[in-house]
Amino acid sequence: MTAPTTEPATPPAEPTEPAAPATGDGLGDAGKRALTELRQQIKELERQNKDLQARDPVKAIAEALGVKPADAKADDLAATVTQLQQQMRDAELRAVRLEVAAAKGLTPAQAARLQGTTREELDADADQLKELFPTTPATPGTPAPDPSQGARGGSNALEAQLKAAQDKGDARESIRIKQLLAEQRKPK
Repeated sequence: MTAPTTEPATPPAEPTEPAAPATGDGLGDAGKRALTELRQQIKELERQNKDLQARDPVKAIAEALGVKPADAKADDLAATVTQLQQQMRDAELRAVRLEVAAAKGLTPAQAARLQGTTREELDADADQLKELFPTTPATPGTPAPDPSQGARGGSNALEAQLKAAQDKGDARESIRIKQLLAEQRKPK
C-alpha cells in the first residue's frame, strides 16, 4: 500500500503583475488619438482625486457654509450647523402652525397662540382654542341697520301708498309717489 500524497499535483500559480496598458499597436491613427486622450483624462482625474483627498474637510464645510476657511474651526462650524438646523426646524414649525390654523379656521391672533411641536399637538390645541374662544366670522360690507336712526315710517308708508296706487291702476298717483321716494333717497 502506498502512502497518500498531500502535495497538489500542480504548483500554485504565482500572482502576476497587472498587464501594462495597451500601447495601441493594433489601432489606427484615430484609435491611438482616442487612447491618448483617455490616458490624459485618467491622469487628470487621478490628480483631482489626490487634491480632494488632501483637502481639509473642515475647510470644505466652511466654504460650503459661506464661512471664511481661514477663520473656520470645527467648533465654530458645528455651532453654525446647529444654528442653521434650529432655524430650519423653527421655519417648518411656523409653516405647520399656519396650515393647522387655516384648516381649523382660526383667527391670526388665535393662530399665534397655538402650542405644540407636532401637527397632532397643534391640531389638538387648535380644537381646544376653538372650544374656548369660538370665532365669529367678520362679514365685511354694510353694518346692521340701526332702527334708532333716521326718519320713522317715511319711506315704508310711501312704499305702501305706491303699492296701493299700483294695485288700483292709478298711474298718476304712482308717478307722484315715486318722485317723493326718489327725493327722500337723494343724498343731502
